[in-house]
Amino acid sequence: MRNIFRKRKFVLKVFSLVSSVFIWFYVVSSAETINNVSIPLVIQSPKGMAISNILPSHVTMQVSGPGLFVRKFQERVKKILVPASYYFPGKKKYKINLEKYRPKMPLGVELKSFGPSVVNLELDRLMSKTLPIKLNKSRISFKKPHKDSLTLSPKEVIVSGPKILVNKLKHIDTDSIELELDS
Repeated sequence: MRNIFRKRKFVLKVFSLVSSVFIWFYVVSSAETINNVSIPLVIQSPKGMAISNILPSHVTMQVSGPGLFVRKFQERVKKILVPASYYFPGKKKYKINLEKYRPKMPLGVELKSFGPSVVNLELDRLMSKTLPIKLNKSRISFKKPHKDSLTLSPKEVIVSGPKILVNKLKHIDTDSIELELDS
């Protein structure tokens, strides 16, 4: 009889210990937090097309919930992806509802705000063009032996992007160069 009583005491102590650990984890993880999460926005364009307008690079979400779950959500979500299968041949302007692509909230985490929820997207044909590089000489002074000894390499580059923007380019300027050569 005494043995059974001791076994019950031991089982009760183990149960109390395990229960207290679970309660401690619950209390620690249930501290309510509100976090702003900035998620990169990746919009795939269809083959042969390019995005011709400026779009936000990130989507901001405000989420609340137990701290542990909110942190896990932030670690899990890497990007919001709009696939190229979204597009129709011949159509160039789209109003994309990003709510459709937002990540699913885990149990206990609530979405407070999401923005932007809609983006306007414009597509144009993808084009490549070879352009010369133009030296931007803001302040270069040479002494006689070095006169005209400055050369560029490479002399041209290939640029690709939406046709409407690439057609406007005539050359590529270098950064401002300030140089003084004497000898």
